[in-house]
Amino acid sequence: LAQHFPHAQIYAVDVSEFALEIAKINAHNNHQQVKFHHGSWFEPLAKLNLQNKLVGVVSNPPYIPSDEVLNLQPEVAKHEPKLALDGGIDGLDEIRELVKVAPAFLISGGFWIVEMMTGQAKIVRSLLQTNGKYKNIQIHLDYSGIERFVSAQIN
Repeated sequence: LAQHFPHAQIYAVDVSEFALEIAKINAHNNHQQVKFHHGSWFEPLAKLNLQNKLVGVVSNPPYIPSDEVLNLQPEVAKHEPKLALDGGIDGLDEIRELVKVAPAFLISGGFWIVEMMTGQAKIVRSLLQTNGKYKNIQIHLDYSGIERFVSAQIN
């Protein structure tokens, strides 16, 4: 994102300090200016008084159902902490939280993009519609033609 929006102020938030350290190395290696914050979702941003100030939120939350995390391919399970994968019983716990809280931080017309797993797109779209604060809800395919992202704008 920083490469595509060189004048944007980007806030990276993660609950994992290890993940933040890796992200800092990647940003430094790519000469990108990003501010890193340790915490859960919008907690650090609330402390910075960023309510109603963000133009966009992009997230790759944990979205795998708990019972499927144990059966992941070894190359995934071996290299990713459970915290980064387990999205609760149906895989949507963290996405529900993002749908609920993001409108308080986004400006009118601000964009919301989240990654999800196969089979979750219609449910995520429904969550956004039911919330009532989103418009222009779209499902996007990945390079394999799989529904992978949902985007929306704040009313």
